[in-house]
Parts: sequence; structure tokens; C-alpha cells
Amino acid sequence: MPFDESPDQELLLLIKKGDTAAFDMLFNRHWETLYLKTFSLLRDPETCEDIIQDVFLRIWQNRKSIKINHFNSYLQTSARNGAFKILAKRKLEANHLNTLTTLELLYNAEDEMNAKELESQIMASLEHLPDRCREIFLMSRFENMSNTEIAKKLTLSNRTVENQLHRAIKHLREVLPYLLCWHISNGWH
Repeated sequence: MPFDESPDQELLLLIKKGDTAAFDMLFNRHWETLYLKTFSLLRDPETCEDIIQDVFLRIWQNRKSIKINHFNSYLQTSARNGAFKILAKRKLEANHLNTLTTLELLYNAEDEMNAKELESQIMASLEHLPDRCREIFLMSRFENMSNTEIAKKLTLSNRTVENQLHRAIKHLREVLPYLLCWHISNGWH
């Protein structure tokens, strides 16, 4: 009897003896059905092919000890379980990604709140500076103007602008914690 007419159970007996032609026959007989079923769950051709190959690879690797009473049911169950493992992994990855995204949003919100709080503290502290000193500091740090631009706009010397900025930063260091002022003295805005 040719292989293509042999029942699955007979082909399995031949596979137990290492018959690769019988194995190929079983694979060719069932791969399309398994592929369509796994594809209906996953919609991913490569993953479906991988699952089917894994199912048949396990059969070949365990051919001497494997006991399968209903071959078609065994294949369907194995392929379905493989697809469900992939779906579970995807769901876990999606949940993990959602968690990371949520954490990132929370950290960004916290950073933004900290930045707003810092700016609020700086603005309140600047109220204690003389008007010209405060004006120069705001032009430098919040309008991103260079010392030369400020000096020209206010008709002052560069040295005066530098002294006023130094005075403002010194004041802020006294009023605010050192680490926060580090941002100010290094161009924070």
C-alpha cells in the first residue's frame, strides 16, 4: 500500500522506526489544516509555520516513546496549545508595555510637576531681587538672551550684566536647595 493511502496510525508506526518518508507524508497530509487553524487565531504566517514545525519536530524527536491514539486530535490540540501560548505571551507583552507606558507617563507628569514647582519657587525667590537684577536674570534664563544681547538692549556693559546674573544666582542658591540652583546656573530654563 502506498504511503499516501496509509492511515495515520500506520505511518506513526513507521515513524517510530525512523522512516522519514512516512514522517514527510504525515507532515504533508496535515500541515495545511493546522496552518489554517493556527492562522485563524494568530494572523501571523511565520508564527503559524513555527508552531506547526515545533509540533512535528516534537513528534520526530520523541518518535520512539510517543504514544498517540488519535493523531488528528493530537495535532489539533498541540497546534492550538502552541497558538494559545503565543497569544498569552503577546498579552503579557502588551500588559508589560502598557505598564511601562503608564509608568513613563507618570514619571513625565512628575517631572513636569517638579519643573513647574521649581519654576514657581524661582519666580517667588526672584521677587526679592532688585528690579534690574531680576530683569537681567529673566532675559538670560527665560528668554535665552546672551549677555551681549542683554547689555545692548538695556544699554549696560557686559560686565554689569555678568555681575547682575552672578548676584541673582547667588541669591537663588541661598534661598533654594543647591541642586536645584545647579540647573539655573547651567542654563536651565
